[in-house]
Amino acid sequence: MNTTALIDQIMRQTTVLIAQLATSAGLRAPLAHMADQVFVALSREIEAQGVSRKVAADMFGLALRSYQLKVQRLAAGTAPREQPLREALLDLLRERGTATRADILAHFHQEDPALLAGLLHDIVECGFAYRTGRGDHTTFRMVDDHDRARLAADDASDTRRHIVWLTTYLHGPLGACDLAAHLGLDLDDVLDDLARLREEGLVDGPTDDDPASPWRTNRVLLPTDSRAGWEAAVLDHFQAMVAALCAKLEAGPRTDVRADEIGGSTWSFTLHDDHPCAEEARSLLRDTRQRISALRERVSAHNDAHPPPAESCRLTFYAGQNVQRPERED
Repeated sequence: MNTTALIDQIMRQTTVLIAQLATSAGLRAPLAHMADQVFVALSREIEAQGVSRKVAADMFGLALRSYQLKVQRLAAGTAPREQPLREALLDLLRERGTATRADILAHFHQEDPALLAGLLHDIVECGFAYRTGRGDHTTFRMVDDHDRARLAADDASDTRRHIVWLTTYLHGPLGACDLAAHLGLDLDDVLDDLARLREEGLVDGPTDDDPASPWRTNRVLLPTDSRAGWEAAVLDHFQAMVAALCAKLEAGPRTDVRADEIGGSTWSFTLHDDHPCAEEARSLLRDTRQRISALRERVSAHNDAHPPPAESCRLTFYAGQNVQRPERED
């Protein structure tokens, strides 16, 4: 089995997803930490598979001592992390209110002018600032930065809260300190999120201030048409897919795992508007959602009436559909 080729292709597709997430809705999420984060997470998972540090170091092409030092340095958070130039430009505009092109070039005199021009153009195109004038006298001004910052903070809080809710469901019961460590979040933020989720009746947890006391939930509902929490929905789907793939790989490619209880399948259809099966194929996702939603309601109703024993398993089913239309030539 040529796992190297498979890993290369999975990495390629994963970078496509990360790039899409990093640039969605006009955002430009900082990615300077990605390489270090991948190394730390990957080394941790490889060692969790029972691989010795000496072998893990060799897999990364490092001597054991170099590997150990790198893991320790990155895990301790001591790796240098520079602020992305785009963020520095935004900070300058926030601080000054307005700035001319000449002022910006002078402030960042060590940077490539062409790179600065491209970033300024992107900032304007994404709606973070607007410009007036021409040449070196072009003036840049932030657009409603206070309101934008408030909305961004609200969005970030909603995203974090939904991810805390999802993680409590997937890995709970967990204490707030364990949740914070698992997600890499501030403990106070996690406690605030859990308190709000409890007020909304979405999680159960302690009334004391002990961060080690467990929190739990037996349900997570992320509506498909909801703007809030879409990031958690993406994470939930991605985790479900990865978990199923890992379980199948662990069992072996030729193993029949309990008569198709674990695994996945992919089908593709070539369709046109007049195809007799077009509507049936295009409605697969909708029909599957309706069928599973009805099943989930019946399962939940039974579990409410007859609480399941502690040794019960959790079955996760995921579904996805995409339609790729041919590009029209101009």
